[in-house]
Amino acid sequence: MRIDAPADLDRVAVGQQPCDEGPEVEGGAKAFIGDRLVLEAKRLLLHTQLPASAVADRLGFSSTTVFTRFFRHRTSETPLGFRRRARTETQRPPEP
Repeated sequence: MRIDAPADLDRVAVGQQPCDEGPEVEGGAKAFIGDRLVLEAKRLLLHTQLPASAVADRLGFSSTTVFTRFFRHRTSETPLGFRRRARTETQRPPEP
């Protein structure tokens, strides 16, 4: 059944209908969105000079505290700790 099929066929809301088309997302939509937020946060932290508060705002978090808790829960390090470590690792010369 397609996601946009009429919801009254089985008396199920559109958002609750199973979708046989498209790739499977392991862990569900919430995990997928969380993974994408972490990826974008890492990109912004590594490749910009934006403070954590600006990254939090850009990604739609209600506060820097909420963003920091989310990031630390998903990565086991703070946003600024990630930035410091990642930039240090990328500046090292390659080992022979």
